[in-house]
Amino acid sequence: PKKEYVAVPALTPDLGYFHVQRADEEGNCQMWGIWGDSPWSMRACKQVIVSCEEIVGRDVIGRDPNRTILPGYKVIAVVPAPFGAHPKHTQGYYDVDRDFIFQYIRESRSPEGWKKFMDEWVYGVEDREGYLKKYINTYGMKKFLNLKAKDISSSSVNYGF
Repeated sequence: PKKEYVAVPALTPDLGYFHVQRADEEGNCQMWGIWGDSPWSMRACKQVIVSCEEIVGRDVIGRDPNRTILPGYKVIAVVPAPFGAHPKHTQGYYDVDRDFIFQYIRESRSPEGWKKFMDEWVYGVEDREGYLKKYINTYGMKKFLNLKAKDISSSSVNYGF
């Protein structure tokens, strides 16, 4: 029997945005833990904007090159954004905030609830610092600090949640 196949060209987005554990000022990005499809998605983009938990020196990146998932030549901007993946986790920095995710799920059951949540937590904060202040004022410093990773280090990286 005759079979027909369809060839589809690979996606090549003009711009991608990703959050990583650390990057240097040149945009060399490092991740560890659960990557998902991030390394391959990043490489498919023509250009990438990266937010990171911390910007480190080139010497730090160079001491652990196997964690570098994207070279700096693809990166057009590096933005320091501690807690930038919240409510998801960033291994070595903080755990997933299940309560916040479940709140989003509950409130987003209707278009009106989704809009209310977005107006409060996305559009209603001026910037990342404002988001963190709002989170701490709403849920308390104890809950915020409980998300912090435990220290389960392996040489220069923290593998804890």
